[in-house]
Amino acid sequence: LCYSSAKLAMSTPPDMMATVCSTDAHFNRVQQASDNTVYAGSRDLSALLKVSKMSGSLEWILGGPFSDFVTIDLNGTEYPAGYEYWTHQHNFEWVGSNKFIMFDNGASDPVTGTFDHESRFLMIEVDEIAYTATVVWEWSTGEEAPIWGDADLLPNGNVVGPSWNQYVDPTSEDELANYQAHIWEVTSEKELAWSMHVEGACIHAFGCNPESPERYLRRSSEAPMGWAIYSAERFMVAPAVTSIVATASSKKESKSSGVGGTIAIEAYMAYRSSTAVEAHAVVTTADGTVLGKAKFELAAMWAATNVEVDIDSDSWTTLEEEGTVSVEVYSAKGEATVMELTYDEHLRVTSRGRDEHVRVAECPGVASASAVRQSFDGGPHFEAKDIA
Repeated sequence: LCYSSAKLAMSTPPDMMATVCSTDAHFNRVQQASDNTVYAGSRDLSALLKVSKMSGSLEWILGGPFSDFVTIDLNGTEYPAGYEYWTHQHNFEWVGSNKFIMFDNGASDPVTGTFDHESRFLMIEVDEIAYTATVVWEWSTGEEAPIWGDADLLPNGNVVGPSWNQYVDPTSEDELANYQAHIWEVTSEKELAWSMHVEGACIHAFGCNPESPERYLRRSSEAPMGWAIYSAERFMVAPAVTSIVATASSKKESKSSGVGGTIAIEAYMAYRSSTAVEAHAVVTTADGTVLGKAKFELAAMWAATNVEVDIDSDSWTTLEEEGTVSVEVYSAKGEATVMELTYDEHLRVTSRGRDEHVRVAECPGVASASAVRQSFDGGPHFEAKDIA
């Protein structure tokens, strides 16, 4: 793989290929992002490698001393290719739209516990033409974790992941300093959504002297003694349906196409996956009559999926007469979410230059000009969303 890289073969100095290919890699995350693209996260190289699956060749290196990319931080400061902006990271992964996220351990030497900066969640956006990697979001855990860690981007834009600190202080006034392991969920505004903390016993096996508790080092070499969490995963029991909007066709459109209206749905996969999964959307009346259905794929890595279910003219008339219909989204595995759509004949907006009826899901306490939004902590939860 390493010696197949055309980029390394043309590198300066000429012996760069031999240097890179003889360096230990320690891969701790491998992800197949498409039929031909594999990303491999190397802890010891502080880098992500993009590999062509078909040819088996190395396309580029992102991060670390052999990086092909200029890094740009949140302040716009540029760091040349080869500058180690992140170090000894874990779970470096693609999350869609040329964005990547990682748990940046920040350790220049995990064995000695030497750190360049505190461990953090870090998200970057890559331009493969300009060869730049721009930091778009980061959040510091305030800790130093020599190894392990994770950071996952959730459908609502939050990031969840674990951390642990190489030092614990049972005498500190900071309550969290006495805990050995943590899970954090952080919003895009860097506010803490929730957290979980594990308090280990003060015992010799964990590096703490119970007879005289004080700040103690709780690792052996680079590995933790006591509680630590390598990875934390969020999943749901069924696809999340976050928006349902019903739009009636104009009379002219209905006559020419036979489509009386469309149910537009925004949904997310129930769990994080590197590949899209088959799914179905079905609109039915209370007695189970199917008004319309669509087969589609829920997007990979918790990207939003938008699907439209066309309802023919006769069935749209039934929808108007029924007043309330069910919208079901289910995966090929049978994981299903069912939501109600209530017809509101009084709402009218102008869209794309035509006078159209827009029907939206109505719920208790929500204005009629709203769309249903299901929270990602289990819901149901609704918030008003002006679509006019």
